[in-house]
Amino acid sequence: MYRLTTQDPSSELEWLDEIPRPVSDEDWARTGLRCWNTTEVADAKEFLGVIGRFKALTNHLSGVLALTGMDGADHEVLQGYLDRYQSEWSEIIQAFIDGIRDLAERYNQLTIGEQEQRSFLAEAAFAARDHIHDWLPPGLDAGQAVLSVDVCMSWLNSIAAHDEALDFVGTAVLIDALATGRDSPGHGRGYALAE
Repeated sequence: MYRLTTQDPSSELEWLDEIPRPVSDEDWARTGLRCWNTTEVADAKEFLGVIGRFKALTNHLSGVLALTGMDGADHEVLQGYLDRYQSEWSEIIQAFIDGIRDLAERYNQLTIGEQEQRSFLAEAAFAARDHIHDWLPPGLDAGQAVLSVDVCMSWLNSIAAHDEALDFVGTAVLIDALATGRDSPGHGRGYALAE
């Protein structure tokens, strides 16, 4: 949205243009779009943030562990790095687990009729159920995962193999939130293209 509403040239550091920035009310009005302001959309944005932090962590770890293939790479140094930050990373992984649990609870609290009407939420919940063990580090079933270099590499390979499913879950939750906001009277304004 920032790139659509700004007249500024692209940054020389192209990735800076991908950082979400607030869009002023004036710029938003110029787009001709109206934004929902619903609980569903707020929940979906929070869930997408959880997924984003999880993916940022796994991308970072993939970059770090790519160093193992270099000649002279010191596995003890890499293992020391994993050990040092594992507790901080555990918070990101726990937030991801909690987000998936909240998704399942949100779906399970719906009536059968509501579940049938909210097909995107259903698909997200089923995909998350089918892939949650592919996304989490080995050993969590026993209560605690210890991220050795080898275990971490295996875990990251599993995530990479099921990355599209993770993207699908996030997208389906967002589409459900947008559709639910549109169909629910009194839930704010829906998206509409300017005529």
